[in-house]
Amino acid sequence: MTPDLAGRPARSGTVRAATCLAWGVVYLGLLWAWKGGFLVWGQINDFYHATPLQFAPIPNFVPGEPSGVGIPAQLPRALLMLPVLVIGKGLGVSPHLVFTIVGVGLVAWSAWLLGRASGRRDEGFWIALGALSLAMNGRMLWALAGASLLLWAAAGRREPKRLFLACFTAAFFCTVSTGAFSIAVAAIGWLLVQRWRTHREARQPLIGVLVFAAPWFLSAIEKNVSYFARSEDGVVAGLLGHGMGRLLLLAGHMPWMLPLALGLIALGWWLWPRLRGWLGTLGLPPFTLELLALGLAGGLFGYSTAVLAAPAALVVAAAAATRLRQKLTSPTA
Repeated sequence: MTPDLAGRPARSGTVRAATCLAWGVVYLGLLWAWKGGFLVWGQINDFYHATPLQFAPIPNFVPGEPSGVGIPAQLPRALLMLPVLVIGKGLGVSPHLVFTIVGVGLVAWSAWLLGRASGRRDEGFWIALGALSLAMNGRMLWALAGASLLLWAAAGRREPKRLFLACFTAAFFCTVSTGAFSIAVAAIGWLLVQRWRTHREARQPLIGVLVFAAPWFLSAIEKNVSYFARSEDGVVAGLLGHGMGRLLLLAGHMPWMLPLALGLIALGWWLWPRLRGWLGTLGLPPFTLELLALGLAGGLFGYSTAVLAAPAALVVAAAAATRLRQKLTSPTA
């Protein structure tokens, strides 16, 4: 019996389906009212205007001049979005509408993956991810699904073919963002090192994914370095200024920031052993904390990259809520 279901009366499939459907209706209403759906981003339109495909300009934005910098790095994300443009053109509907349907499907699929990875009901993940997506750029839904797929792949002892397909697809989805893709590749590398001795059957598929990803990974790094090297602040400061690392850059202008940062580091150093012991009692799926740490570290260099920490954070929150509920309802509590 899974952690979330232990000691609780089972709910019928009808009730669960009704809950998911009701939230789906509310979610779609909020999505259209709040942001008008998920929009195809301008970079995709620009890319295809630089190729023989020459898709007609997508409504709501005017195509700009493609810079040509980092085109190899942009190719995977362009291939990822190609079916959206083709379907929109074939049906004679807006690609934005097609992408909105795809985006909602990605959110629902991510919730399903987290439910399977954690052994908990997926309705809560569906509601949480849906609410989170309302504040997200549509393209990062691919990365959200990629991180959820990585967590699912690492949660059990998958067959080599399924492990390769899952990790390859996760990395491919994360190519929508250079930072997200870098974190995905780092996660796969970490998973390989972690399971080198204990899961020998995982070596070949994980190495295979890294071999496929290497050219695009190097191209993505080159693109970012080339872009930020042109800034007056330099590469490192430019990268940090693109994410939560901006707070570190403020330390030079605000003297009180440095003591505050040192104090927070000391507090974290003191809390970590105690927090780690508590986290060990939650029954988290394997690789949850590792993916959470990588996503948060990536957030220093890009706000959108922190999206990769969201699935792991939700799994931790769900496990903590379950444990708290069990303590409150236990006769000995």
